[in-house]
Amino acid sequence: MAESGDEMEIKEYTEYRAEEILPLYTAVSRTAYTENAAALEQGYRHSLLVLAVYENGKLLGVVRAVGDGFTVVLVQDILVYPE
Repeated sequence: MAESGDEMEIKEYTEYRAEEILPLYTAVSRTAYTENAAALEQGYRHSLLVLAVYENGKLLGVVRAVGDGFTVVLVQDILVYPE
């Protein structure tokens, strides 16, 4: 929960950083993704759009959209740290 003075920011996630993405997937028990980290990274690189929410510079969650870029868009992941 954000406290007074905390700053939350939603921004496009354009640079994949395993050190912050893998712990998020682990925290929400999406281990099929973490067992093949290279495939997850490629998935991020080929996603249509990834948005991330940060609080005071710490990643809190992501939304990842995939599709064909023309007529099909699917929200593949909506992940938020449980706490």
